[in-house]
Amino acid sequence: MRSADSVMRYFHEICSIPHPSFQMEEISDYCVNFAKERGLAVTKDEACNVVIRVPGTSSRRFEPPVILQAHLDMVPAVAAGVDFDFSKDSLKVVEEDDWIFAEGTSLGADDGIGVALCLALINSDDIPHPPLICVFTANEEVGMLGAKALDMSSIKASRMINLDHCEEGSIVIGCAGGATAELTLPIERKEITGKLIRIEITGMKGGHSGEKIHLGGANALRMPGRIIREMVYSGHAGFGLAEYGGGTAENAIPKNSFCVLAVPEENAAAIQEAAEAAADILRARWRKKEPGMKIEITSCDGSANALTFESTRAFARLIRDMPNGLMKMSDEMLDLPETSLNLGKGWLTEDAGKLVYLLRSSVDAEKERLKTEVENIVKDYGGTAEFSSDYPGWPIQLDSPLQNLAGMVWKWETDETLEITATHGGLECGVFAAAYPDMDIISIGPTMLDIHTSGERLSLSSVELVWNFLTQMMEQL
Repeated sequence: MRSADSVMRYFHEICSIPHPSFQMEEISDYCVNFAKERGLAVTKDEACNVVIRVPGTSSRRFEPPVILQAHLDMVPAVAAGVDFDFSKDSLKVVEEDDWIFAEGTSLGADDGIGVALCLALINSDDIPHPPLICVFTANEEVGMLGAKALDMSSIKASRMINLDHCEEGSIVIGCAGGATAELTLPIERKEITGKLIRIEITGMKGGHSGEKIHLGGANALRMPGRIIREMVYSGHAGFGLAEYGGGTAENAIPKNSFCVLAVPEENAAAIQEAAEAAADILRARWRKKEPGMKIEITSCDGSANALTFESTRAFARLIRDMPNGLMKMSDEMLDLPETSLNLGKGWLTEDAGKLVYLLRSSVDAEKERLKTEVENIVKDYGGTAEFSSDYPGWPIQLDSPLQNLAGMVWKWETDETLEITATHGGLECGVFAAAYPDMDIISIGPTMLDIHTSGERLSLSSVELVWNFLTQMMEQL
């Protein structure tokens, strides 16, 4: 077994560099300098994608090249009450037994560990391999913007290993496509003086919407809409939504949210009592699937330029009526979600309510149908939908040479059978497959849990296992 110390050394260096989505300059420059220090050909494009070309070792210099691919950005998730600035702070990395995690924040093992695996392989001098085209893409977590901007004609190859999977013992051979939908609902406001009632929802499980959406957990951003809906259904009016927010990214199921209701003094006691009753309904509804959920309701004297009751009701109904979560399971592969959507972010501006969803489907026609449904629902309320970051799925192709080789190598390394699977998450493999439909592609990676959340953690022993798997793959290609 080869030690993965070099992999973890590069991973720690990556963790010291701020690299949330849309902040790619420093991390991409780090990769460029890494290549230049070793005399390797490297390019960086305007999207901050970096491509490093590595000659094959000794007699393998003239073999067909293999693409190794990982993405540079991470989802910036922070635990409640933690003061952390992803634009400038280094991650506070902690090792505990077999796990590595970041104190109070997401770790960015998705996909910092994929980048680290590539860098360690490039820097090695004892691992035989064919010519490598190492592609580090920018802004994957926000619609695969880097991959879609990449000049695909410059990286022609017939084989690719993506390093963005999160479970040892399996490889991915297909994924869902996706699109981001930003909904805008016009609102009206008026000044309300009396009481401000704050509703804080915390402690949900959350998780990556591609990995966890089919488990049926709650979405914290939908909770304020449900509470307001219950209050309206029970006959209460005369209050206005003053504040609303939560969520960190459209591809992360929100763990926390909050809202503030402005209420005239004469209605305050009844409205707070109705909010408590609505919260009790949610606590009972989710007590088994979300045992950590907390709903705290507090009040104070004050005034706010809040939404009118009519705008408050319309915004809450939109949240309620918009579908969310799993829509359909796959017909192609057992236990694989096919189509879903996730409310990932929400907030209020001066004149609009904003909701951002990520739509996913492994069937392009279903993704388009879901886009139409979302657009029609928000139009019924007088709002609009703007779609962006649309990316293709990666069609499942069984029994390829890379899959077969991976299965043999895994058997040699572990004496276990490698699982062949697909993911409901989005992988940049779909973008590469759209450019090169005949390219043989697999995705691998070590075990990590709770990605895109402040509880994200990475298995150290799994990193070592996958490092040896990757290096053996390089030797046998």
